[in-house]
Amino acid sequence: MKALRFDRHGKPDVLFVANQPALGATPGIAIVEMRAASINPSDVKNVAGRMSQTTLPRTPGRDYSGVVIDGPEQWIGREVWGSGGDTGSFSLAEAVAAYRAVEAGTPGRVVLTP
Repeated sequence: MKALRFDRHGKPDVLFVANQPALGATPGIAIVEMRAASINPSDVKNVAGRMSQTTLPRTPGRDYSGVVIDGPEQWIGREVWGSGGDTGSFSLAEAVAAYRAVEAGTPGRVVLTP
């Protein structure tokens, strides 16, 4: 799985794309394949070193939308959105591990798949 990473603080040029181990679902955790992810002010501050709790190396990003590709059977294929980070999995990657993916289905008029 590809992910945007940083292993030192600085300007945006410290970011790089790296291969990471594929994520796998565990009880209560779904794997969401990214369709879109936002960059928040906290992500910029995080990369710049302005958030003291940051551990390195790290993948930035919290907010995401995508499709559940692994997890409980009833979640598979569901389009979801959410804000991650609580699983240690962050959203500027090809997939994210999400606790509450099922709580945030997309409205019927929003389509995330091509």
